[in-house]
Amino acid sequence: LKAGIWLAVANSFLKPVCVMLTFPVTLVTLGLFLVVINVLLLFFVEWMVPGMQLGGFWQTALVSVFISVSTMILSSLIKQAR
Repeated sequence: LKAGIWLAVANSFLKPVCVMLTFPVTLVTLGLFLVVINVLLLFFVEWMVPGMQLGGFWQTALVSVFISVSTMILSSLIKQAR
């Protein structure tokens, strides 16, 4: 529960700032740098929540991709329901 709250806070407040600051890099990499931003946010959440361990960079990247895809699917389903 703590990890979910911290992830929501990080995505709401830190991610927009990180995306704005790294926009040129994101533009050059055609958006792939957003995965790196998500991984860094997950590492931040892991650091904030005691006892949470995600593993190394690649495992965290896989979790980040999973979260991004599931969020995209859920938001499209919610938009279709309206």
